[in-house]
Amino acid sequence: MNSVPVSSTTPKRLSPVSPTRCSQRHHCLDLHVEISAVERCEVVRYEKPEETKVFGSLAQDLKIRSGFTPGGIWTNRQSTLLHSGPSEFLVISSNPLLARSTQGFTFDQTQAVQLVRVTGKDAPEFMTVVTTLDLRDSGRCYSTRIHSVVSVQIWMDQESVNVLVPRSFAQAIWQDLMDKLAVFQSASPQTEARKLRFSLQAKNQHQGDLP
Repeated sequence: MNSVPVSSTTPKRLSPVSPTRCSQRHHCLDLHVEISAVERCEVVRYEKPEETKVFGSLAQDLKIRSGFTPGGIWTNRQSTLLHSGPSEFLVISSNPLLARSTQGFTFDQTQAVQLVRVTGKDAPEFMTVVTTLDLRDSGRCYSTRIHSVVSVQIWMDQESVNVLVPRSFAQAIWQDLMDKLAVFQSASPQTEARKLRFSLQAKNQHQGDLP
């Protein structure tokens, strides 16, 4: 893939229902960062003993055939289901959930969140350095902190590294990734990833980004 530079490093402000139009492709790395609106995002909260039942009803709604795994993600052509934390699932889908389980309470978060997507062959390495998470397991969802935001959800699929963030922080996180990308790019090919990770960790801790 050949990367093409853009002239602006400042993303446009997004309206509450804006489609994807805030992005930047790095000119030296195979890496593209964009902010996009989600079609629909619902949070399902439940009591811990009802975890299997709630997952079963969600799997039926979303036509997911795999079994439950703590911290797992499940995808099909229309939906993504995330076990985002204790007693909580996240559903990103083009359609509202059909089931309303008596054990699960559903909240529409569509207008409260946006998706930051990092694509390209260099995306997993870059985001592993930024988050210090091992993102090679594409079947896991993680909660982490980027730019001082608590409970950011991050997961990897076949196309991108995805970060679900509060809408009000989306552009700040986008710019934060651009700043870290400059550090990532400035390192020579011989620089050990460990040294680069420590450099970014020190920068994050100075800014209060990491616990």
